[in-house]
Amino acid sequence: DIGKGNAIITLSLAVYNEEEVIGVLSADLDLGMIVEAAKDIKLGTNGYLLITDQNGTIMIHPNREQIGQPLFIEGLRDLVSKEELGIVKYSYQDETKTAIYSKIDKMKLNLIGFIEEN
Repeated sequence: DIGKGNAIITLSLAVYNEEEVIGVLSADLDLGMIVEAAKDIKLGTNGYLLITDQNGTIMIHPNREQIGQPLFIEGLRDLVSKEELGIVKYSYQDETKTAIYSKIDKMKLNLIGFIEEN
């Protein structure tokens, strides 16, 4: 809701009667509420979840400063754009980490969980 300064995702679906479109069903999801819920989800000791759009732009992250930024791990961004789901190990700031990712096709989003190995 731009008027209130809140980021939202609008989902919509055509409603059919046989082959004729007779309406549209839509719902707005407040990203702020989703971000708050995602902050409470912990993976291991310091792991977390994030959601990106289909271009790798971060939409939901426990650190609000990351929202709107490109996914910061180049190789992972490439994998997530090509594969439906997977697990990848990578090094970030001298720590070994694991990322688990899955596409949410109908919403054109990617769910990514990060787990620290150490």
